[in-house]
Amino acid sequence: MDAVRSNPSAASNNALLSSVRHLWSEHVTAMLVIKDVLMYVDKVYVKNANLVPVYEMGMCVFRDKVLLAAQKRLITQVVKATLAQISCERRGAHVDRSVLRGVVDMLVELQGTGQTCTLYETTMQPQLLAESRSFYCDAAKTRLLDHSTAAYVRAAQADIDAEMDRARAYLVPATGTLLRNVLLDELIDKHASDIINIPNTGLVQLLDHRDTAALQTLYNLYAPMHPTLLILQTNIHSHILELGQKFAVSLAPLSSNTTQNDEQEGSRDKDKPAQVLGMAAKTAMALRWVQDILDLYDAYDEIIRVSFSECQSMRQSIHDAFIE
Repeated sequence: MDAVRSNPSAASNNALLSSVRHLWSEHVTAMLVIKDVLMYVDKVYVKNANLVPVYEMGMCVFRDKVLLAAQKRLITQVVKATLAQISCERRGAHVDRSVLRGVVDMLVELQGTGQTCTLYETTMQPQLLAESRSFYCDAAKTRLLDHSTAAYVRAAQADIDAEMDRARAYLVPATGTLLRNVLLDELIDKHASDIINIPNTGLVQLLDHRDTAALQTLYNLYAPMHPTLLILQTNIHSHILELGQKFAVSLAPLSSNTTQNDEQEGSRDKDKPAQVLGMAAKTAMALRWVQDILDLYDAYDEIIRVSFSECQSMRQSIHDAFIE
């Protein structure tokens, strides 16, 4: 309701689209009756004279005398109203999807004047994709300021799901694919590094906290595009190397202290050479380091299985990091 109140023209847009859909429906019904009446004319005279069939002629009349008349005034208003309704729905308002479905079906059925593309393809779809790109470009910039990485990718996936549902409900399948590409480009591809490096809530935190659900969403959004998948692989690879270095550094003081204690003990026990005790300390340190690495490997193996869909390139990248 808030979205509707903020846009008083929403009701008038719906009224316009409802009127056009009703007019189109009556025209189609009339043309079907005329087509049946003139069936013989279509089969014999029209075919032999190589003329346009009656029904197709009626569609051209509606296109030229109704939608494209007066310098395309009505078709311009119809497209504008349809896009406005889609914009309202994206912002949470309720719209009459059946009306939108009827208008889109009309534009899909009517061929453009060049007879190569439909009115939908030449008038509405390009503007829809352009407005969608602008809308999600702004959304990405806003979310990067106040969203965590997990929240950002969840919102991006929700947007894609909503657009796919919208395409199934009243657009066309081809538009759904194009919209998905637009969203992946604006929400993910253009900000791939920024998303996973959001301070204090980025990829590193997701990995360290083993947030498999968020990592799965992240992977699903990055995987369709090779450059973004490579960015994800590179960052995970680097983080594993950093963890390995931290393990080694954290164990160094323990090794030093253990050696000193062994040397002191060795001075009191003349029967145990200090060299043997020093080797024992180094062995203990090595075993602890190996166990930490194995535990970390198991954790990442689970992430690969649960979050990364057993992606072989991800597995190879992570495996290489552990070898290094």
